[in-house]
Amino acid sequence: MGYFLSGYLFPKYPEIFLPLYSKLNAQYHDLETYTNLRRLLGDNESALRHLGFYLGFLLFEIGRRDWKNVCSF
Repeated sequence: MGYFLSGYLFPKYPEIFLPLYSKLNAQYHDLETYTNLRRLLGDNESALRHLGFYLGFLLFEIGRRDWKNVCSF
């Protein structure tokens, strides 16, 4: 669920996840010229997907009340 939520939020609200999106909006849409921004987009999307996986599995473990997997003390 977290994976799909992150996949929905990233394209819908890029200004939250991408640095300087309001100033570099035109450059973000011209990825053939600005190849570093293409890498930035891919890296940020990948990091957000991994965070979605992590939070989804963490919420699953909280729902199961398996506190040893949730707390790392």
